[in-house]
Amino acid sequence: MSPNFDERAYALNILGSLLGTRYVQKKEFEDLRSAITRGREAVEAGPPNGSERAHFACNLTRSLRLMYGETKALQDLDDTLSAAKMAIAALPLESSDRAAYSKELSELFGLKYDETKALEDIEEAIRYAREAVSVTALDNPDRIRYIRALSHLLISKYHKTQLQEDLYEAIRVGRQP
Repeated sequence: MSPNFDERAYALNILGSLLGTRYVQKKEFEDLRSAITRGREAVEAGPPNGSERAHFACNLTRSLRLMYGETKALQDLDDTLSAAKMAIAALPLESSDRAAYSKELSELFGLKYDETKALEDIEEAIRYAREAVSVTALDNPDRIRYIRALSHLLISKYHKTQLQEDLYEAIRVGRQP
């Protein structure tokens, strides 16, 4: 009897996550490559949408981000962004994970902006940072980190554009509760 669709996807996801963890501990590059392969297989074998797909894509994002950290290759960062976008697209709108996924995408676009200095990359980083803030409750302790990250991105945009409105928005955001 062969494992069903869901069991195979879950097993691949767990294996990919474990290989990624072992890579962090042992720094054996083959573990990272295998983690990415198993992560991609889990996403392909898993459900087409929903929180399970988001979770599988999030684990793949973690492995791909580790790869980017090793190679600093823009293609690896683009692959990481694609997986992170897939994760947030699969996530139900009401999910409590939406803020964390948005923050992750914001950070990734911020990394891309650091590489490219392209205005559209900082604008995407800001868009996802705004989403992280907007879906986080006022009493959530993570909210202040999200606000601080958004303000920092707005300051980076101001340095790029030299537009006073970008500076004023960074100040306004920094004053939020």
